[in-house]
Amino acid sequence: MKLVVDVMSYEDTINSILHFQTDDNTLYWRERLFQEYPNLDKYKGLYGEWNARKKYLSKQLKFLYLQVENKLSEKADIFNQYWFERKNEVTEVFSCVFQIDCANILNDMSAKISLNPICPRDIHHHFFTIFYRYGKEQFLMTAIHEMIHFVWFYI
Repeated sequence: MKLVVDVMSYEDTINSILHFQTDDNTLYWRERLFQEYPNLDKYKGLYGEWNARKKYLSKQLKFLYLQVENKLSEKADIFNQYWFERKNEVTEVFSCVFQIDCANILNDMSAKISLNPICPRDIHHHFFTIFYRYGKEQFLMTAIHEMIHFVWFYI
C-alpha cells in the first residue's frame, strides 16, 4: 500500500470547497467552512445568489491559500514522513482484517493537502483530501478511514 501526500493546487482546492457550497448541499455541509474560517462572512457565503457567493468565496479563499501556501508544503512533508513510519503497521493490520495480502495492492493512493475542512474521496482513482489544519494523528485516522473504502471496493 503506497500513499503519496502532496499539496492540492489552488484551483483544485477552490473547486473542492465550492463543490460543497452549492445549494444542492445541506447547511450541515456548507456551514463547516464557516466554522473553520470564522473570518469569512457567513451571510455572503451562505445566502444569496450562487454566482455572487461563488465570487466572494473564491476571492477570500485565494487570499487564504496564498497566506498558508508554505504551511501546506510543510504539512505534506510531515504527513509523508508519518505515513512512512506507520505504513508497515497499517498494512499488516489491513491484511489481517481484510484477510488478503495488502502489501502489494493500492500502490497508487494519493492524498492532497487542502483548505477544505471536508475531506472528499475518489474511490476509482484512490484519491482523497486532507485538511491542512490536521495534525499527524488526524491525518493518519483520515487516511485509514479512506483506505478502508479503497480496500473494500478493491476486494
